[in-house]
Amino acid sequence: MIDPGIPMLRQYQHPLFHDLSRAYGPQVNDARIAAAESTLGRALPEAYRAALRLSNGGLLRRRRMPTGTMIHELIGVTYDGSIDSDEGSRFLSLEWGLPYPSIIFFAQGPVAAFLDLRDPTTEEPPIVWVDTDRGLERRLADSFADLVDQLRYPTDRVEVALLGGGTEREMLDMCHALGGEGPVRQDWTGARSLRLEMPGRGPGPTLLRLRPNRWRGLTIVPELDECDWVIDADIEDVAIPEWLSRVSEHAPDPLLIGVPWRK
Repeated sequence: MIDPGIPMLRQYQHPLFHDLSRAYGPQVNDARIAAAESTLGRALPEAYRAALRLSNGGLLRRRRMPTGTMIHELIGVTYDGSIDSDEGSRFLSLEWGLPYPSIIFFAQGPVAAFLDLRDPTTEEPPIVWVDTDRGLERRLADSFADLVDQLRYPTDRVEVALLGGGTEREMLDMCHALGGEGPVRQDWTGARSLRLEMPGRGPGPTLLRLRPNRWRGLTIVPELDECDWVIDADIEDVAIPEWLSRVSEHAPDPLLIGVPWRK
């Protein structure tokens, strides 16, 4: 969230998963969840079950904790590599020296996040993150529900979805009206970039990018069918109020989808 004193556009609440059409496993029902819990020997927290009913595993859209820790995915149930499979938590703990007993729902080699079951008296297991290569371990959340509440959409740019439509030429004209200057350069993501004479977050020039919401299989916000374009800019915090005022004046039906996280 941005500071209350900043001029506000409408703000978008991102879903937990990036794309519900790309679940790792088949759609779950109560019987599948019960079968997984029987294999695990432990009931899953209700918040975990609710997430599985949305998507049986998948990449997360909201994946950054306030501490900066990233949780990129949620592992589901009843498929190869799921939490209840032969390649699940027990295998991962042996392979990478991860704590056990646990239910590991995110793992990238020695880095993992899991429901910590080491204290059998705990009714609601806390969420713990580890990096066994570096000998790091920290508690992320008091419960899985607490974890979901804390996860945020990660961005270091101000991102605005344009719901009003328009051709590429019309969108580039809008970018110039917003202050974009210089030659338009296109990259492999389809983004068209211009310089922006505003204070930026890095040492280089501040860039304004016009990005197609869908480009060669890449999608920024899949669920926003009416969105063809997204603009983003690496604006310094002090310049965000002025930038959002410009966007409100010149952009067609803007929807704020991302701002740099402030602790």
